[in-house]
Amino acid sequence: MHDLLVQLGRDIVRKQSSEPGQRRFLVDERETCEVLADDAAGSGNVIGIMFSGGDVNVSERAFEGMSNLQFLRLEVERAASYLSRKLRLLEWKYFPMTCLDCIPNPELLVELIMHDSELEKMWEGTKPLSNLKWVDLRYSENLKDVSSLSTATSLEELSLSGCSSLVELPSSIGNAIHLKMLDLSGCSSLVELPSSIGNAIHLKKLDLSGCLYLSKCSSLVKLPSSIGNAIRNFEELDFSDCSSLVGVPSSIGNATNLKRLDFSRCSSLVELPASIGNLHKLETLILEECRKLEALPVNINLKSLTTLDLTDCSLMKSFPEISTDIEYMYLAGTAIKEVPSSISLWPRLHVLHMSYNENLKEFGHEQHRNTRDFSLDQEKLSSFWSCSQRMQRAFVTPTASKFIIRPTRRRL
Repeated sequence: MHDLLVQLGRDIVRKQSSEPGQRRFLVDERETCEVLADDAAGSGNVIGIMFSGGDVNVSERAFEGMSNLQFLRLEVERAASYLSRKLRLLEWKYFPMTCLDCIPNPELLVELIMHDSELEKMWEGTKPLSNLKWVDLRYSENLKDVSSLSTATSLEELSLSGCSSLVELPSSIGNAIHLKMLDLSGCSSLVELPSSIGNAIHLKKLDLSGCLYLSKCSSLVKLPSSIGNAIRNFEELDFSDCSSLVGVPSSIGNATNLKRLDFSRCSSLVELPASIGNLHKLETLILEECRKLEALPVNINLKSLTTLDLTDCSLMKSFPEISTDIEYMYLAGTAIKEVPSSISLWPRLHVLHMSYNENLKEFGHEQHRNTRDFSLDQEKLSSFWSCSQRMQRAFVTPTASKFIIRPTRRRL
């Protein structure tokens, strides 16, 4: 049925004129190639073009006669000298120009999609962008300047994923008070976020997951304190691989709906604020390879926390007592010296990994009597076999390998 409707639409379009350049829509690959290769073939009748047929000889002046063009989808590495001021949707993969001055008056533009473009900036100077709602410039690796978005006050979604040359967002991004999705993943040169991001009080999701995604922003040093205003409704925050991130503002405690918080490989992170104790819905906290982190806040109880990962936090000396309901605790490669006897009262603790902990002292079976999956260095196991019969398996880690020891079954 779908194919029949597509064919019916094509037949209707062809009946509009025997000349493709006089029709309202260009969708046939061969006919589109012919029109785009000819400076004079296009006309003011054309309002939509969809073409993704690969390399084609697009004339630089092919669009000059298409003064009413509103919808344009292309996937070609050819330049254009002029695009209609009436454009509402522009999707041009591999756009070859360094700026968008071929659209001198983009005031009607609603959606802009330019994956893998050669853009270095958007426009020279300020342009009217009050109707622009969706911008996707992912993997435009030369993009350095998005200050033109200062007038995009209706912006709802902004994807700059993989824009590895982008150093900063303009402070005017706060003018986009309707912003709901912000994707900065892979912006490895990004140094900081402007404080005005706190004005984006509707910011709440990334690809339906409810995230502000800042992973792999390896130059990001700090977060603005105002970010707490923007993340109140977030369920997930991902700062993994932000290797220059030193600290987190206390306003992160405003994200009271947060369920997952990931600081994996934030190798410069020194501490977390005590306000994380406000995150009563937090279920997963990942701090793997935060090698400068020495301790977690004390006197807090994250009642919903089930998973805590501090693997290879090599300066972590104190056993983290931030929840008594943890089910999965990964402490391998830390500097923890002892395990408190109080964990014997943690009824849900099923997994406790503590291998490669050179400073760890011996401890008895009472401290892990509820644990079903347990790992420990071999030399620490003088009392291991007196552990509770409830334990289902144990990982014993020699110097350079890991193997499983299972209790021998009784013969009947």
